[in-house]
Order: sequence, then structure tokens, then C-alpha cells
Amino acid sequence: MLSERAILEFQQLYRKKFGEDIAFNKAKEEALKLLKLFQLIFKPINHEKNES
Repeated sequence: MLSERAILEFQQLYRKKFGEDIAFNKAKEEALKLLKLFQLIFKPINHEKNES
């Protein structure tokens, strides 16, 4: 869950990057998608040791 402040910051960053406003609910949805992507990218990789 994102705080209201985090979503407002996301809206500001979006406006700065793309030059347009984004509605609060849409900003919340897009920010959550971005967080999910980062979680997938930075998920620790389990390395199994091959002992032959």
C-alpha cells in the first residue's frame, strides 16, 4: 500500500517527466505497477549448488 504522500510525489514526478497531469487514482495504479516491476527485477536469485 502506498501513502497519499507517495502517490502525490509520483504525480509530481510524472508531470515533470511527461509534461502532463495524471489523476490520483491512475497515479496510484501506475505507481503500484512500477513497484511490482522493481520487486520482480530486484528479487533475490536463489543459486542452487550443484554437487556432483
